[in-house]
Amino acid sequence: MKTLIKGSMLKSLSGIGTSYTTLSVGLLFLRITAGSAMLFSHGWPKVLGWPIMATLFPDPIGTGSMVAFILAVLAEVVGSIMIIAGIFTRFAAGIVSFTMAVAFFIVHAGDNFSIRELAYVYLVIFLFLMITGPGKFSVDERLINKINRQK
Repeated sequence: MKTLIKGSMLKSLSGIGTSYTTLSVGLLFLRITAGSAMLFSHGWPKVLGWPIMATLFPDPIGTGSMVAFILAVLAEVVGSIMIIAGIFTRFAAGIVSFTMAVAFFIVHAGDNFSIRELAYVYLVIFLFLMITGPGKFSVDERLINKINRQK
């Protein structure tokens, strides 16, 4: 009996055998917190500062400053909302990851890591969501279940 309790505690503390529901709660938490941080700290301020920020925005991929600004706003606002809701999560996370990769590797390439760090952290988080998907508490999961029921 003592071994069973110790084994059960170890299993619980290590995360071995974590259920899909528990994993999905973690993914939901990550989607909501990271998506909201991106939306309200980066995307929404760009929308509010549109006229000034659009003219000052860098042109890291050669599309022109205005196009680069619009693409960044779309990724940081629309992509974040999609990630929070779990709608086409892998696609949205890929778009936001690309935006953060451009910020990290191109826009801030000459900066100290302490300045580039936030783009790096967002890049890692959104790549993680692109790989794992949204979990079961998402619109994606409901769509997949609906499609599977119709077959």
